[in-house]
Parts: sequence; C-alpha cells; structure tokens
Amino acid sequence: MGWRATDFLSHMVGFMNAVLDCVFIETTTACTRRCRFCTHYYHDVIPYFMHQDIFFKIINDLRDMKFSGRLSFYMNGEPLLDRRLESWLSIANSCCPDALNFINTNGDLLTTDRALSLFEAGLDVMKVNSYTSKSAEKIKALVRDLPDHLRRKINHNDASRYDGWSSRGGVVELKTESKPLYPGPVCPRPFRQLYIKVTGEVALCCTDDQCRHTMGDVRSNDVESIWRGESFESVRNGFVKDSELPSLCYQCDLEPTYQEVDEVRALYS
Repeated sequence: MGWRATDFLSHMVGFMNAVLDCVFIETTTACTRRCRFCTHYYHDVIPYFMHQDIFFKIINDLRDMKFSGRLSFYMNGEPLLDRRLESWLSIANSCCPDALNFINTNGDLLTTDRALSLFEAGLDVMKVNSYTSKSAEKIKALVRDLPDHLRRKINHNDASRYDGWSSRGGVVELKTESKPLYPGPVCPRPFRQLYIKVTGEVALCCTDDQCRHTMGDVRSNDVESIWRGESFESVRNGFVKDSELPSLCYQCDLEPTYQEVDEVRALYS
C-alpha cells in the first residue's frame, strides 16, 4: 500500500510531539540466516553480544524514566541466539513493570520449551517471521501445542512468499526498483522509536543498522538525554519544518506507518 496525502496529514498531527514509545535493544548481531532482504547479506557483520554493563545501564535509565512503552529485544540479529535473554527479560520486567516486552525472531531456534521459558521470564509478545514453507509449518505446529493463553501472544507471519521488502536505504537489492518516500510524509520513527546497537551507540532508525548516523551513545549519556538531544531534534525539525534530513532519509522507502504500544497491547490482550 502506498503513501497517501491523508497519511501525511495524520502523521503531521500525531507526531508533532516526540514521545518515546518503543526502545530497541540489539543484544546480539549474530544470526542463523543470511537473507538477501537483510543488510547482513551485504555487510560482513561480526557476531557480537552486548556487554551486560551496557544492558544494565539502558534498563536503569529506562527505569528512571518510568518507561511504559514497547521494549524490543532485537534489531537485525536473531535474539534467540542470546541465552541471557530470559534473565534479561526478568530484569527488564522488574525495572520497567509497565513496559511491553517484545521480540521478533525467525523461529529457527524456537522450541516449545524455549517459548514457555521466554513467556515465564516476562515476554509479552513474540513475532515469528517464517522465511521458508518448512519453517512456517514447524511454527504452526509449535503454536498449536501451546496453551491457549500463550498461543494468543505469538504473531506468526508466513513470509515465505513475500517479496515486498524495503531496500534498507538502498543497501538491499530488490527485484523491482523502489522509490524513496522522503522528504514528503513525516516519518514516525524519530518521533517514537530509539534503536540501541549492540555497542551502545544509538542509530537513527531501523534502516540505519550499520549506524551511519549515530544519534548518541548510552555508555556516555543517559537514554533520555539522547532522546531529547540535538541530534534527534534536528531530524524531527527536518520533517516538521521541511529542512535538511540525514542522507539516509533521502534513500529510504519504508512506509510511514507505526503501531503505538497501546494498539499492540490491544491486539494481544
């Protein structure tokens, strides 16, 4: 679905004020796959796991902010490769009890026992993207085996035949040429989301997974200061006041859509 003028007007109204609604924490860059629609296919990404001191710093900062949005434990790596995930979910749940804990996984390592373990540790929602028909059948069977109250917490997306991927700012080679959308519509990401890389650096957005536009570093600044800082304010002003944007934005073809945390909660309550 393409962008429409009505989308632009609604986003202008909805995103004039920045509200931190979703924080992504990349606990690992490691992955079980090398998909052609992912930037990992085009870059040699070293498998790396976030140092626990960085994670604790992030969670403590969010606790001080009384963060109650969506806390997503992934970026472009496969979160189930991190065996600390359960313990870190428990810590996050204790420090930010009003947050919604969320992961996005390809399901390669998912078993019934692991799903039960994750939900017991405090995971609220799991999205599983299946990239082959075999993987999709495996996840469908796994979900059927779960208790009903947990089955509702899993969003399974069979993407084995999907081909509408983003070019990730021109990095990913697509079958058909895509057109950049910005400037034009107001992108909701710098008004709602914060992406923390495995190193502690804060990326511009999900497209900026190589951190070409570093917005800050949680090792030297607190999360709120970065979110309210000059780097993010400059990007927001670029959209609202139609001034200069980071170079990545001019190559981006991601649709300007966004689900607020309350909408996500309603889907899985």
